[in-house]
Amino acid sequence: MQILIKILLLFIFLSKVSFAFVPGFPQQLSFLLFQNGMHPFVNLFVNVTIGGLVLFIFLLSKKHENFQNKTYKFYLFLFSVFLLSITLLQSLFIESDNSALMQILSALSAIATVYLYGRAIPCEYKVENFFAFTKKSTIFLCLVSLMSLILFPGVAFKGGRFIGIFKHIPYMVTVATVACTFLIYELVYLNQSRLRKLIYSLIFLVCFIMLILTGTRSALFAVILSYFLSVLFFPSVKPTTQFLKVSLGLGVVLASLLFGPMIIDYTIGIVRGENSIGLRAAQDGVSSRIDEVERGFEIFKKNPWLGQGLLSKFADINENNAGGYNANKDPHNIMVSAGVIGGAGFIAVIVLGLLGLFIIAFKRVRSSAPEVKILAIYILTQLPILMIYHVHLSLGGMADRLYWLIIGFLMINYSKKQQQQN
Repeated sequence: MQILIKILLLFIFLSKVSFAFVPGFPQQLSFLLFQNGMHPFVNLFVNVTIGGLVLFIFLLSKKHENFQNKTYKFYLFLFSVFLLSITLLQSLFIESDNSALMQILSALSAIATVYLYGRAIPCEYKVENFFAFTKKSTIFLCLVSLMSLILFPGVAFKGGRFIGIFKHIPYMVTVATVACTFLIYELVYLNQSRLRKLIYSLIFLVCFIMLILTGTRSALFAVILSYFLSVLFFPSVKPTTQFLKVSLGLGVVLASLLFGPMIIDYTIGIVRGENSIGLRAAQDGVSSRIDEVERGFEIFKKNPWLGQGLLSKFADINENNAGGYNANKDPHNIMVSAGVIGGAGFIAVIVLGLLGLFIIAFKRVRSSAPEVKILAIYILTQLPILMIYHVHLSLGGMADRLYWLIIGFLMINYSKKQQQQN
């Protein structure tokens, strides 16, 4: 079981790596390679076969490493029943380019994502092992991305934005954000020698620079906020030291609010040899988000009670198109996205889940286990980002799988685990 889980964790990152920097590496090869990396069909096959086996063992076993909150388990049951029911209704009453079978399979895939990564793996795997594996993997990928920037700058950018060794920018953003946040363990929690602190500070600087180069302001601010929260929830022994840490953290947050956009634009312009500070055209992020919400709301209004289904933002699926994702049909707002997927009822389900997640994360941030505390900090800083993105239900998505894994580990009943150990 442990080996199977490690394979699934590895594929979260490996499935999104691009080998375009390797001379002669094929861009596409039947259903094996796509965009200079693993084809989504291979990723799906691994998740279905190995993930299915993990789920099967999990359902049969009565002894688990961890046990989750009963309310959370009931919520997932409610979530799954609603999603499957609304998909069946959509297949009957909503016109779609996709067959009824494809729509039902998409719902089953979403449910499998939730139960595999939100239930089975967190119940069968130690949170310390997950934390260590994810931290080491993301740090390694950030370091390799730095090498690709130095040695192969031509393939490290896509569409004018830094992607490192990945196929698309969201993967670089996710990896860099997780690496920076998880390094709280070494930089804030552990009492280490000056040499080790210096080494980990340099590693953090690399990961942070990788994040800056993506130009993703929301993720950058989330990392800064995570360190401010870590100062609050990993207190120092001496009151004077704690006061200095809080003051410094507050100062960094205020500075990022005032000067963050200029720092990002300046750094990207310098590295790419384009503009100096103040000469690069600014992007009106608020206006673009409002446009996306309005566009998504127009889609939602077509059928506010049943929605359009999970496949509404995809075209025909084949080995060349690999899903046919259409960003113009993807409402970049979790509420509107939920409405488009499953109507007003699904909005209520998602709102209920977000409220519960916030409450649990706030409780876990005061946990005695440092790994759990950092996972809670990560979720708390990601909640605003989740609000301006879509519902994460993809079995093959990197962020989707990581979010559900972290949520699943936060939902463990640690008091019950402690009693069992005693």
